[in-house]
Amino acid sequence: MFNDDASHDILVNGIAAFKAKEYDLARHYLEWYLRLDPPLEKRMDALTLMAEIAKDPADRRAYLEEALANWPAETYQQSVSDAPLDAREYIFKREQEKIKGKLVVQQVRDLTISSLGIVIEAYKLVLVPAWLAHYTLQEKRYDVMVNGQTGHVTGARPYGGIAGWLNRWKDH
Repeated sequence: MFNDDASHDILVNGIAAFKAKEYDLARHYLEWYLRLDPPLEKRMDALTLMAEIAKDPADRRAYLEEALANWPAETYQQSVSDAPLDAREYIFKREQEKIKGKLVVQQVRDLTISSLGIVIEAYKLVLVPAWLAHYTLQEKRYDVMVNGQTGHVTGARPYGGIAGWLNRWKDH
């Protein structure tokens, strides 16, 4: 059973041993901590540290897979009732900018644009299973998206070697 005070000390000792690079001691504390069945967010911390100190790549992968498998799914970032209102506001602002862009040439004063005529006939709120990440290489940020359904990875990637040379040559 999980006891918050005692388990907290065990986790703190495990983290301290990890930071001191006493990996065997850290592994001992973290395994002990994981046996106590801690809350998910704390379990994630322990599993991530266990993956970092694992000597065998298969063990490292197993700890990371367990950590990712237990990661809570994202839910709506806004209420379902607010989403259509936000969509309406977005459309209104976009159309307002288009109208103002066309009237820049003309001298128009006291222009009022109303959203009363906007009718949203269809609206769909979609949850997409995806992982978004980024990494930095040579002071440049690269964004990556992984489709959670197919495993397809998209995003910018750095070019090196002959491909990088050809890519730079093509751009000039």
